[in-house]
Amino acid sequence: EAITADVLDLESGGVAAVDVTPLRDALEQQLSLPPAGVTFGRPDSNQRIRDEPVRCAVSAADGHFLFHASTQSGAKVAAALALPEHVAPQDGRPRGGRGGGAAAPAVSGGVVFARRWPSSHKIARLRSPLEKPCGEGCLLLWEESAWSAVSSLARGAAPLLAADPFSSRHADPASRPIALDVVLLRARSGVAAGRSLFGPSPRGRLGSVAAAFRYGGVGAIDYGAASGVVAACSLPRKGLPPPAVLVWDWRTGVCLQAVLLHPLPPAPPPAAVRPLRFPIGAQVACRMGASLWLHGTVADHHVSHGEGGGVYLVHLDRGDSCVVPVDHPDLVRGVAGGEALAWNERAQAMEVAAEATLALHPSGCRFAVGMWHAGAAAGVAYSIGF
Repeated sequence: EAITADVLDLESGGVAAVDVTPLRDALEQQLSLPPAGVTFGRPDSNQRIRDEPVRCAVSAADGHFLFHASTQSGAKVAAALALPEHVAPQDGRPRGGRGGGAAAPAVSGGVVFARRWPSSHKIARLRSPLEKPCGEGCLLLWEESAWSAVSSLARGAAPLLAADPFSSRHADPASRPIALDVVLLRARSGVAAGRSLFGPSPRGRLGSVAAAFRYGGVGAIDYGAASGVVAACSLPRKGLPPPAVLVWDWRTGVCLQAVLLHPLPPAPPPAAVRPLRFPIGAQVACRMGASLWLHGTVADHHVSHGEGGGVYLVHLDRGDSCVVPVDHPDLVRGVAGGEALAWNERAQAMEVAAEATLALHPSGCRFAVGMWHAGAAAGVAYSIGF
């Protein structure tokens, strides 16, 4: 069965249907193993055993569809499909949507590579990586290895930092530098190169930088092919001040810059019970339908209601009351201005509901950091040199 995917050319507005069947077939070949030495599954009619994918992701990386999957054996498979460089607009005019006009023309994309890496390879050892397309046909896969080590130990798995050169000096996990396991996957060649990138020690002169990253984690990250560096920033904080930043040389893994651009506030103590976002007396809006929000005032917390209960009792401005079952922005939000809050699972504290983006300059030694409030058209942008 053929599989197609719509591709939109942002410059021309043209839309094309790309045949991704070759990509699927190439991946299936990488998932099919000879039975010799395989300790799972049963051979099919072709005497092959399928190494089932357990976690999959797809990205668009500079003119390529790049699909990668972790398998039940612990291996990693990936393949890339070339996309058309240009799609002409239909009917002689730009077309950016699905409605109206003729069907999108079908085009074929060739498979650029299809590869499999064993479980011992760094790309396969990333358990739950985040990803960032970085231009030049590159996809950056990464996870915080110090944080992953703690999570992995809780699951009984071997930590990624077993060979960490800092491990003998930092037996206490809280004193370890933040460390990222990073893999750069090139869509044009299928080459995957891995690095372990370490930040400053929490007990050194740059301890405040380490504290900013260890408290909330990495907010955003990027790789620049021209500069050959990886840059990362910490999570947004209340007021959206400039973040802490780290810059590494990709080739050597050396940390080139570690700086805190704004003083850190005192870290709140971890909460024994997850607090609610809105205190009693706060002005809020409650969702009463698909697009209906009614304003009111929080009257009580953790209330019983009929056969169940809720986290907020809200007296609505129209005169009646409602119970909000869960403290979630899709159900209740603030209306009195100020910054919305969200629960930070890692810090076990309420923090500003915002996200960070980071982009390295394509040719210069600078990068931009944007911090944007969740659910609001508001934020700030910083330009930072290194």
